[in-house]
Amino acid sequence: LSRVLLLAPVAIILGIGEAWRQRCQSGDTDQKLKVPIPWFMGGFIAASAIGSYIPAIGFAVPMLVKAAYLILGMAMAALGLNVNFSVIAKEGVRPMVSAVTCSFVILGLSWFIVRTWF
Repeated sequence: LSRVLLLAPVAIILGIGEAWRQRCQSGDTDQKLKVPIPWFMGGFIAASAIGSYIPAIGFAVPMLVKAAYLILGMAMAALGLNVNFSVIAKEGVRPMVSAVTCSFVILGLSWFIVRTWF
């Protein structure tokens, strides 16, 4: 869950960095930064907060968890079935390095938060 929770700040930080890079490349420093905001992650955080802090839905949580596992399994299967290895090979190493880097950033942030507050 910490990976999902920290995905939003990491995505925003990376979005700010990319918007900054694009603005510097274009040479237009007066242009506003257009940062992509991952709104769907707010749903993850809201669902987690509701499930954790609202006792009235406690009876439905086990059923919702089973449904979430089923839907997550279907989504992972769909992603796996649509992997095109020739596209990955064509794109090169950069996307893979980016994915690994993001994983380590999230791991580091998780470790820091756990060591600091828990």
